[in-house]
Amino acid sequence: NGTQVSAQSDLASVSITVQAIDDAPYVASPLISRFANEDDAPTVIDLSGVFDDIDNDPNKIQCSLYSNTKPSLLNASVNSKTLTLTYLPDQFGEARITILALSNGKTEQDSLTITVNPIDDAPIVNQALDTLQVQEDSSGRSLNLSSVFTDKDNDDTLITKSIQANSNSSLVQAIIAGNTLSLSFSPDQYGTATITIQGQSNGKFAHSELTIQVDPVDDPPQVVQSISDVNTTEDAPDTIISLIPVFSDKDNDNASITHSILNISHPDICSARIENKDLIISPKANQYGSCTTFIQAESDGLTASTDFTMTITPIDDPPVIKNPISMVTAAEDDSNLIIPLSPVFTDVDNDDTAIIISVTHNTRPNIISTVIENSSLTLSFLPNQNGQAEIYLIAQSSGKSITHSFSVNIQAVDDLPFVSQPISNIEVNEDADITNIDLSTVFSDIDDDDNAITKQLASNTNSLLLTPEIVGNTLSIDYKANKFGEATLVILGQSNGKNITTQFHVLVNPI
Repeated sequence: NGTQVSAQSDLASVSITVQAIDDAPYVASPLISRFANEDDAPTVIDLSGVFDDIDNDPNKIQCSLYSNTKPSLLNASVNSKTLTLTYLPDQFGEARITILALSNGKTEQDSLTITVNPIDDAPIVNQALDTLQVQEDSSGRSLNLSSVFTDKDNDDTLITKSIQANSNSSLVQAIIAGNTLSLSFSPDQYGTATITIQGQSNGKFAHSELTIQVDPVDDPPQVVQSISDVNTTEDAPDTIISLIPVFSDKDNDNASITHSILNISHPDICSARIENKDLIISPKANQYGSCTTFIQAESDGLTASTDFTMTITPIDDPPVIKNPISMVTAAEDDSNLIIPLSPVFTDVDNDDTAIIISVTHNTRPNIISTVIENSSLTLSFLPNQNGQAEIYLIAQSSGKSITHSFSVNIQAVDDLPFVSQPISNIEVNEDADITNIDLSTVFSDIDDDDNAITKQLASNTNSLLLTPEIVGNTLSIDYKANKFGEATLVILGQSNGKNITTQFHVLVNPI
């Protein structure tokens, strides 16, 4: 305002100390409310980024459950930095979950809302039907189904029932009207059936099974197919008749029917047995006539029976082998063998003495010959022959025949060597030169090599007249000087340990 003012100035300094304060943790990333459905799987929420602490290590922040406004809806638990929400069965609604964070003694909270939406549960079986047991041919049954199913989310009276399956409709028939199950049973039927009942509520389903046991009322088995009479011939093969189609039991398994033979009118003509539900009739050997067989079937203690007749007509049987001829073993060059044939064959329908027997074949006629005379077979063994032969006989009786064969084994025998070329007598004059005689062809051996036959001087009746010497196959006779007279020389041939001798006469004439 125009006044003059003079002033002076100076500087001063001030120190200010700001002391640290440990701030509480704070919500860095707020929890987000969640939605779930009734009966959902547990929800897991990571809490590691929700809280922070500007003054302390956020990793050391400890989280815990502070509150759960509706524990009847869900269970909440915190493990380290993980929040787990587990939903209680069949519950829905809303809960407020508050998490407490603790850091260096200071705390902070954050909350989230969990909304569990309801879902429509399927109906369930409330009261299963008990097994129903009745007898065959029983009258129908009615069962009340009103309490079988329940639906906690809907009105039970609105549950509709229907037949979903019938495992044995040939045994029992089932229909449902409202809440009533009506059952009717087929005549003469028994067994087990399972009725599957479906309950439907608001588009969802549940199933319950009813087991029905129909016990049999046992009727006896019946003959449903009679056995026809059988005509056959004497000694025919077995007659086999299946008994499976003969009897039936409408109340039991036909496979369980057992069969037995009650009686046979003529067991001397035929026999009967049962094997694997087959009746086997066996005509007795060489018998004919009629026999009736009575068969019984038993099923669960009840029986039925039937019979049939087998007529056997006679036939003329062929002869048969009564006592077969065993293998004959003989040695080479044996004497003839005579075999009586009367005991070998017989004919049950004709006289055995009328049987005609002949040899039809001899496989080795070069080693053995055969002759039949007076019902005896003579075997003649050919000289120096061995080996095996088969002899075939045929026996004929009243136009029918049978054959029989047997073996003949002729064992080899090592025969003696024999003189094949005798040495001729010798006549010389006194003081004759040496006589040389070839002995190589004098002896022979049918069973061994002739070259292996050794020769030696067996005897000399006049050693004063001559001196014989054998070297190899040569016999040399050296005559004594100025000697004359007669001598007999015996030469021995030896082959494979067997010997033969031959002799000749030497006459030395005087001069």
